[in-house]
Amino acid sequence: MIVLQITGSPLSMGAISAATAVPAVVIGLVAGVVIDRWNRRTLSVVADLISAASIAALPPVDSIWGLELWRFIALGILVSFGDAPGGTARETPAPPMPTGAAS
Repeated sequence: MIVLQITGSPLSMGAISAATAVPAVVIGLVAGVVIDRWNRRTLSVVADLISAASIAALPPVDSIWGLELWRFIALGILVSFGDAPGGTARETPAPPMPTGAAS
């Protein structure tokens, strides 16, 4: 919505949506493998920090350089790097305990 308010162009909003969808799909495919190998909680926290940093970068970028379409797209792609693996890590259940494991 902020894109529409700043640019005033629905086409820009669509361009950003399209530009961030492709990386989200690619990252989502790789995220499954990474999540199976690493701690889900750690990945979820790191992914959330990446997403938060990308969103928090909007005001400084706007005040220093101004928010042009390509800067929105770049920050949107960074958000995709956080949202896709973070969502997968939160939604994927932990693997079951091995049989005979000590309680």
